[in-house]
Amino acid sequence: MKRNYKQHRNKADDWYDAKPSEPRVRIERAEQLKSRGFWARNELAYDFAKYPEALYANDRDFFFMHPINGWLSKLVDDKRFIPVIFRSAPHLVPELSIGIEDAAPKFVMR
Repeated sequence: MKRNYKQHRNKADDWYDAKPSEPRVRIERAEQLKSRGFWARNELAYDFAKYPEALYANDRDFFFMHPINGWLSKLVDDKRFIPVIFRSAPHLVPELSIGIEDAAPKFVMR
């Protein structure tokens, strides 16, 4: 299946632009982040003061790439499937995984 990149990029831009802002982030900072492809809420999740934005995949580009792994994306994108993917090499599975579910941190221990 051949992807129409221009159409997909426009869809990514429309989707990103329609996302609401984050009220806990100053409007000026939210606009600055948006111009760089990040959602304002990432100001709360990432430590941009310590680690430069260039170290993170921005939301707009991530959406454009997704699903880069086709039908495997569900398995690769969800850390909860790591033990299933690496069941033949359990030493590669982290002992602790942390994710966000229903706006709360969720800890999974092996």
